[in-house]
Amino acid sequence: ARHRTMEDDSPMEDAVAQPAGGSMSSPAAAATLAMEPNFALAQDAFRYGSSGSSADEAKVKAAIAEKKMGPFYEWCCGKFGWAVDEAWLPGMKGANEGGTGALGAEVGGGRGKAGDMEG
Repeated sequence: ARHRTMEDDSPMEDAVAQPAGGSMSSPAAAATLAMEPNFALAQDAFRYGSSGSSADEAKVKAAIAEKKMGPFYEWCCGKFGWAVDEAWLPGMKGANEGGTGALGAEVGGGRGKAGDMEG
């Protein structure tokens, strides 16, 4: 198999779109694929850092907005010298805090039912 480079036109996820054997017919193969990380955003951020292209910047910012990635946005602002949009950031942070609060409630509920194993 040929190794992919940054110059390839197609997205990196195409390289891992099919498990070995080329079939997605089994549930186990689909589950394994779902667990593989998608590095497209990291690749776009790297490409923007290398090129400074406004198209690459737009792709990174669109992904940040779509997934409400406040901490990653703050990192990008520091890394790339972007001015922090104070109207945008609090909404992303609020979405993240709401999500972590829900996860904390689930963990707490699970501990209440099963008990804490480290006691």
